[in-house]
Amino acid sequence: MNMRAPRLLRRLGAVLAPLALLLGAGQATAAPQLSVTPITWNVIGLDSNKVNEGPDIFPVGVRVCNTGDAVATGVKADFAWVNPANTAITLIGQSSIALQDLPAGPAPLHPNDLSRVPTNCQDAYFNVRITRTVSAFSTWVSRTATPAQRNTSTYLITASATGASPVSTPSPRELFVEKIQSQNRNEVTSFSVVSGASNASAGQVLQLRLEANTSTGYLQLENYPILLNTVFQILDVQTTYNNPAGSTNSTAYADACGWINDPASADYLQNAGGAYCNGPDHYGGGIGGRMVSIYTVRVLSGAVSTINNVIYDLSGGSYHYNSDYNGGQPTVTITSRAADLTLQKTASAPAFTVGGTVSFTFAVKATGADVYGKTTITDPLPAGLTLPDGPVSLTGAGASNWSCTSLNNTLTCTSTNSTGVNAAPLILEGASSVFTVNGIKVTADALPSVTNTASVSNPFENPSATGNNTGSVTIPVTQPAAGVSACVAAGGTLGSQNRFTYLSNGTFGTMTSSTSYRDLDAAVKVSGGYTFAGASPAGGAGNYLVPEGLYVITPPSRSGQLLNQYGPWAAYYGHTDVTASDAYLAVNGLVNKAGTILQANVPVTAATVYEFGVWSRSTHLASSQFGGVGQEVKIVLSGTPGTQPQVSQQAPNVLRGSPWTLNSLLLNSGNATSLLVALGNAASAQEGNDFYLDDLYVVTCTLPAGTVSGRVFNDLNRNGVQDAGEGGIQGVTVQATDRNGAALTAVTDAAGLYTFTGLPAALGTYTVQVLLSSAPLSTMTATTSTVTTGVTVTPAATTAGGNFGYAVAPAFTITKQASTTLLRVSDTANSLTMTPGQFTYTITVRNTGGSAATGARVTDVLPAGLTYVAGSTTGTPGPGEPAVTGVTSGPVTQQRLEFTLPTLAAGAQQVFTFTVTPTVTRDTAQSAFLNTATVSLSGVTPATSAATRTEVLYVKLVKGVRNVTRNEAAFGTTSGGTPGDVLEYCISFYNYSSLALVKFQIQDVIPANTTALLTGYDAEEPSATTGFGVRVQRPDVPSYQLSSGDTSDLTVPGASLTAVRMTTNLGTLALADQGRTCFRVTVK
Repeated sequence: MNMRAPRLLRRLGAVLAPLALLLGAGQATAAPQLSVTPITWNVIGLDSNKVNEGPDIFPVGVRVCNTGDAVATGVKADFAWVNPANTAITLIGQSSIALQDLPAGPAPLHPNDLSRVPTNCQDAYFNVRITRTVSAFSTWVSRTATPAQRNTSTYLITASATGASPVSTPSPRELFVEKIQSQNRNEVTSFSVVSGASNASAGQVLQLRLEANTSTGYLQLENYPILLNTVFQILDVQTTYNNPAGSTNSTAYADACGWINDPASADYLQNAGGAYCNGPDHYGGGIGGRMVSIYTVRVLSGAVSTINNVIYDLSGGSYHYNSDYNGGQPTVTITSRAADLTLQKTASAPAFTVGGTVSFTFAVKATGADVYGKTTITDPLPAGLTLPDGPVSLTGAGASNWSCTSLNNTLTCTSTNSTGVNAAPLILEGASSVFTVNGIKVTADALPSVTNTASVSNPFENPSATGNNTGSVTIPVTQPAAGVSACVAAGGTLGSQNRFTYLSNGTFGTMTSSTSYRDLDAAVKVSGGYTFAGASPAGGAGNYLVPEGLYVITPPSRSGQLLNQYGPWAAYYGHTDVTASDAYLAVNGLVNKAGTILQANVPVTAATVYEFGVWSRSTHLASSQFGGVGQEVKIVLSGTPGTQPQVSQQAPNVLRGSPWTLNSLLLNSGNATSLLVALGNAASAQEGNDFYLDDLYVVTCTLPAGTVSGRVFNDLNRNGVQDAGEGGIQGVTVQATDRNGAALTAVTDAAGLYTFTGLPAALGTYTVQVLLSSAPLSTMTATTSTVTTGVTVTPAATTAGGNFGYAVAPAFTITKQASTTLLRVSDTANSLTMTPGQFTYTITVRNTGGSAATGARVTDVLPAGLTYVAGSTTGTPGPGEPAVTGVTSGPVTQQRLEFTLPTLAAGAQQVFTFTVTPTVTRDTAQSAFLNTATVSLSGVTPATSAATRTEVLYVKLVKGVRNVTRNEAAFGTTSGGTPGDVLEYCISFYNYSSLALVKFQIQDVIPANTTALLTGYDAEEPSATTGFGVRVQRPDVPSYQLSSGDTSDLTVPGASLTAVRMTTNLGTLALADQGRTCFRVTVK
């Protein structure tokens, strides 16, 4: 006789405390929050009899809304197949649709309860096409059937925006290809363009009016024109129905009854008892009758589109479409064209001058079509052209159509034209929009020429015609014209013209030693004209002064050399300045390398702006440069040691035959008290010949005050740059310190802008820094340098003082959950270890700080006995596979998992799961799997999840049998006997679980061909009572239980024995509890 295994009823009470989800409190930060709602029917189809007739293109759409408290920018919707099992269904057109910026707003009503799309929402429609084949049809099969078995395809549409967590449509959601029947009760009665024109331009917004008739009372109804999303974007749908009277809809799909979309639902696509829907009803009694729809669409590209309309429904358990789809219905043909934009850029002058203010004119021309939509011109100004941050002044015929701003020396101009229904085009085909940007300053960095390139873009331009979207202009740049001082060019006022004038009155100084030069001649006036005479002995020292006037140089011989050995000299006029000085210096010789001819010290006042100037001219035939290639005027500041370096200024080129030229420059004396002016040669060889100097001067220059400005911004993504959507921080104190240590402060406005006005240029450079004690920064950390040094004030202009980024540091909360709190171990395999079944952990990390977290890592050291399942990590976008390493703790090696998270915006969260395989050692007391996870990021306090606890339920039962009549002492796995023999069955139990088990009961069915012996233990039980049929030994002390015992209360130990089964209640089975329960039978 074979024994049967006992039935073990593990009736566990509330022995596990629920895990608490501890979410740390974070700072509230304004942020967008998206929602996504499906707005189309999941049922699509082909003609049930003629697959080559009827519609084959269907919309798949969602409504994306912003229910947060900040504008959502960079919004888009992305379509992705999850399981494209039905290969007859293909996505056509765009899989990613860019949407408009969405203002914050309330959570909207169901789309069927609205008359139009809410302002904080926008719809995205994708297109799918069914291959016309009978193999395309889907079959319900069963609630648990897979997409492959049903011949369906599952998909996901995900909406995302800058600074918002992505959201997706419910999953699973599938497309089911039904057999639909042609039905003449669905009819399109009229279809037309009611706003705009059938000849349209890309970017233009049109309105289409669709009127149709259907029966009433449909459970489901979808009516739509086939608008491919590569050519049209549906902006709004406004539909009215006359049944129920006054009903409206804001989508193509009318869900009258609350359609069931979950394929796992028992009522999914079933018609038993009218099931299909589970409510709520959006149109009581069904939907239909006369329908009028206004579709507002934007043209996206050039194409010729003949648009048909589809009306399909569910009624009476079958699906129908409008029979006039196959011919006879009104259609609309829209011919659209996309413009080709060209950009021409011109400058306000053929040449620029350092220190001047210039303008650029932009001309955007449209070819091929009118221009609609927002057009943008981007102009990154090159070095040498500067434009202060902020709004920019515009002039010209098209100025009112553009708004321009400057940020970090990049000019961005955006068209201001309306983009809605009945909007006028920005530019008509063949015309241009012309405007001028003013106020651009030219600096010395632009020398000798500057090239400025701008580009124009429009999202609706012909994509094959963007090669001509840039416009460039190259302009030569010169120093201020001859006779114009640097001070005057900068808008300043010169002091006394003759305060420090040296060459004009012969007091410049004496020549240095004869080793510095080879020859020096002076032109002198002689009777009857002017001649060129040599100096006192070659290399001699002295002052050489020549009266101003007209000179004709004759070539006398000197030492056998012709002074005009390079050819005849032309007649020229001498220089005359405002003081009519009567002398200039003529140098006709070569200056040795590193030599100095003349020098003088000029007393100056510290912290004062001076103009240094000298008139010059060259007549050397072999060189167009002043004084030769290497000749220069060196300006050396001497003052407090170590505070001011030597400053050398290369004199600008002076072309032969040009008039006398004033070479001037501005300098700040800084800490200096004297200025050393030296004329010399810094070249590596002898240089300098046939050049002339006059009227050298050093004069004070009073410059207009300048402005220093910049921003303090909330660097949400902590990248050190103020990006779109990153606003300013108000109320921050910024300090500007001049070279003398005097400090000024400014407080940022609502845009985070700080401005220091009236700064004297004489004080040279400033140091700008943020005062970290500012209250708004008390909880924030810097993402940029907090100090900008060397900020030089530009007179009558705004100089960038630096932009300073701060952000509330990321902060994390992390929770961890296991897919099960109880692992059940079945001890059936004859092995040393057992695998009770894999389970998953879900980790949720939320960034509760005020800025993005990039590079955060989640570390999880798995408890001993758990092993990571490679490739099991899931999540959208997900951290990907972890790095897995070993951690040794005593004799045990555990797995350490390290996940790298994608960037988490402030307020965003990352949810991901992974699977582990538990291993349990046979016949060994178990411990619960306690597991935590920690998220960390450099500079941020790590966060550790509360421990998740997974208990191990492992009770081992061993059943044995012996023949009592035959006096078998040992229990075996089998036994036998003859009729009348007494057999004893004992079930040994061992609690290897990690927890105590309450209400524990063991049942065993009485084997066939035996009779339960209800008094089997009367002889062993010492009392006079009879009827003891069960013996319980726990662990070593036996107790005898009446066969008639009550086992209804599982909390109370006891037993019973009937003709059918043995039942033993053990009450609470403590940790490591063990024993046995026995009963006896007689063989029939």
